Amino acid sequence: MWRSDTTGRVVLAALLLGVSCFAAQSEEDRFREAESQAKQGKFQEARSIYQGLLASKTASHKARFFLGWCFFREGDYSSATTELTAFLKSEPNSSVALATLGTALLNLNRFEEAEKTLRNSLRLTPDQPQVLKQLGWLYLQKGRVQEADDALTRSLALSRSDADTFYSMAMVKHARKDYAACADMAQKSVELRRDIPARKSSQSLTILVSCLLKLNRLEEADKIVRNSFRSAPDEPEMLKQLGWIYHESGRLADAEAALSKSVALNDRDPEALYILATVELARLNPPGAAEMAQKALKLQPDALEPQIVLGMAMVELGEYENAQTAYRRALDLNAKQPQPSDRPFHLFGQLLLTLNRVEEAEKLFDTALRINSQSVPALVGRSRLMQRLGRTAGARSDAEAALKIDPENETAHSLLLKVYLALGLENEAGVQAGWLEAKNKTRLTGEGKK
Repeated sequence: MWRSDTTGRVVLAALLLGVSCFAAQSEEDRFREAESQAKQGKFQEARSIYQGLLASKTASHKARFFLGWCFFREGDYSSATTELTAFLKSEPNSSVALATLGTALLNLNRFEEAEKTLRNSLRLTPDQPQVLKQLGWLYLQKGRVQEADDALTRSLALSRSDADTFYSMAMVKHARKDYAACADMAQKSVELRRDIPARKSSQSLTILVSCLLKLNRLEEADKIVRNSFRSAPDEPEMLKQLGWIYHESGRLADAEAALSKSVALNDRDPEALYILATVELARLNPPGAAEMAQKALKLQPDALEPQIVLGMAMVELGEYENAQTAYRRALDLNAKQPQPSDRPFHLFGQLLLTLNRVEEAEKLFDTALRINSQSVPALVGRSRLMQRLGRTAGARSDAEAALKIDPENETAHSLLLKVYLALGLENEAGVQAGWLEAKNKTRLTGEGKK
C-alpha cells in the first residue's frame, strides 16, 4: 500500500539517530552490512542480520527496531507491529518508531490504536508531514472529514511534494462535494506521479476524472482518459473511466463496449460491474442490468448503488416482490451511510405508488424530501400521489417546485397540465400544453434527422 513507501524514507533516517552506542566493532560492521542490504531493497537479507543481532546484550535493542522496520517495508505489518511494540517498551519516546508503528496499525485497519500511536508521535515531533498525512487518511476512512481536512492541510503546509497527500485531500474535497477543488488536488497528485506507469497512478486519475465529470467538463475528462488509455490500452481502470465518460455523454453503445472489456480483463471490480449495470439499464436491457448488479453485490454485499440498480432492474422486469426486497435492502444500507441518499426512498416510493400502497409511498417521499428538499423525483412522485388522492393544491405546489429546480422535467409539466385543468385554470393549462407540444415536435424532428 502506498502509505508504507513514504514512511519508509522517514524511518530510514533513524539510522542516524544512534539509539545506543556499541563497543564491539564486529556488531557495527554487521549493522552497516544490514543497512547496505536494506538500501538495496534486500529486506529479507537485512532482516536475517538483525535477527542474528537480537542475541546481543548491547545490540538487541537497536536490532529490534530495524527488524520491525524491515518487516514494515516488506508489508508484513503484523510482524512489524510485534517488533516495534517491543522496542517502544524500552524507548517509548521514539517519534520515528511511533510513526512507523502507527502506519503499520493503519494498514491493519486497527484504527483506534493507529490514531493514538500517530498522535503520540506528533506530540513528540509536531511537524511531521508524513504522520499528518497518515492521520488525515485515517480520519477520512472514519468519515471524520473536517479532521481529515485539518491534518492534510497541515501536511501540505509543511511539504507539497507528496502525491498521496494531494490524493487524500482530493478525496476530502470530493466528500464535501467541492468538485473544483477536488479536481485541482487530484491534478497535482497526477502531476507528481507522471514518472510512474498509468496503472499505478490510476487512483489519482480516477478521482480527477470523477470530479471533471461532476463538473460536466467531459472533453477534459475524455482527453485525460484517452491519453492514459494509449499508454495502457488493456488497463481495466482506464477502460472503466472511459466507459463512464461515454455513459455521461450519452454514448451508451461505446460505454457498454469499454466497460465490457474492462470487466473481461478484471471481473473482480464491483464498481465496473455497477457502472455496466447502469449502462445496461439505460439501454433498456434490465436482464443485463440485473445480472451485472448481482455480480457487483456478490463482490461487495454492502454496496448501496448496485443494490439500487438491482431494484430498478426488477421493476422494469415486472418482478415487484424482488424489487421490494432489493429496495428494502437498499434502505438498510442507506441508513449506514455518513450522508444518506434520497434516491432509495423516492424509487421505492414510486414502486409502492404503482402498487397503490399510497400511505407507505407518501412516507417514503416525505423522507426523501427531508434528506434533500431539492429532490425532483421525490417532488414529482409526491405530486402524482397527491393528484391521485384529489389533493390538488399539494399536487400543484410540488409540481411547481420541481419545475423551479428542473424546468425541462416533462413529467412535472404533464402533472401541472392535469392539475390546472382540474382547477379550471385554462390559461395556465394552455401554457403547459404548448410546452409539451413543442417538446414533442422537437423530439420528432430529432428522430427524423436520425
